[in-house]
Order: sequence, then structure tokens, then C-alpha cells
Amino acid sequence: MKKDELIRRLNEDLAGEPSAIIQYITYAAKATGPYRPQLSQFFLAEVADEAYGDKGLAVQLEDMVRDESGHVEETERILLDWPL
Repeated sequence: MKKDELIRRLNEDLAGEPSAIIQYITYAAKATGPYRPQLSQFFLAEVADEAYGDKGLAVQLEDMVRDESGHVEETERILLDWPL
């Protein structure tokens, strides 16, 4: 997948986040019955995941880039030490 395609798809995914947040808040407010406290807590926890999920993705991507960069440096070091 090319960079432009990845960015387009991520933007499409992020476009639905505000709607999901509103839905979870509504569900938390309208939950009824004996398990209302647990359901409300569950839905409100989902709001936090939706609101901050993109930051978690950014951290994961940064970690992946850092990890792969380390492999490049390690490979260069091994090749420099390789007896020819």
C-alpha cells in the first residue's frame, strides 16, 4: 500500500470517530436495568478509547519506525565487521 492510500484510509477511519463518541455517550446515558452502572461505565470507557485511540496508533507507528531503523543500523554494523 502506498503512503497516499494509507493516509486516505486512516483519514476515513478517523472521520467516524466523533460519531462513535456521540453514540457511546448516548448509550451510557440511556442504559437501564440492574446492570446500568456497569453498562454506563463500559460505554464511557469506549469513549476514551475512541477519543485517544489515534494517539495510540501514532505511538505504535513511531515504535515500528524506531525498531526498523535499529535493524538498519545493526545490519550496517554487522556488515562493517564482516571479514572479507
